[in-house]
Amino acid sequence: MELGEVAAVHYRRPTPHAARYEHLPAQQRAFAAAKARHGLGGVLNHLHGVRYVNHPDAIAAADFKPAQLQTAAQLGLTIPPTLVTNDVEAARKFAAEYGAVIYKPFRGLPRGEDGHTGAIWAQRVDPGTFDESLAVTAHLF
Repeated sequence: MELGEVAAVHYRRPTPHAARYEHLPAQQRAFAAAKARHGLGGVLNHLHGVRYVNHPDAIAAADFKPAQLQTAAQLGLTIPPTLVTNDVEAARKFAAEYGAVIYKPFRGLPRGEDGHTGAIWAQRVDPGTFDESLAVTAHLF
């Protein structure tokens, strides 16, 4: 296809490039996937005068939930009380102040060794289960 003929691009969570290189050793797989990502990404990101359904840059920008919340607030949407923390005491204090607490993952699970992904759904959590394991990384409540 001639790139000048492209009028529109639909881009929505394509299969990871690495999936087509699973037969390669790890280092070669990573190299090939990076080359494909940068090559295709460079083309898709810079088609001029093209309409996009989910431009790759927009997808990347929307991939950060704290930024999504900030944008929503700037647009006048009501945002529930929110805490991003890895501090167990801060999480407990937040739960004590607001009652029912929802945990929402920042992102889906990475692919497992079997090549499949899992899911962690937004769900109500029991603050009584908060322990020092929260210190491992940031959490969104």
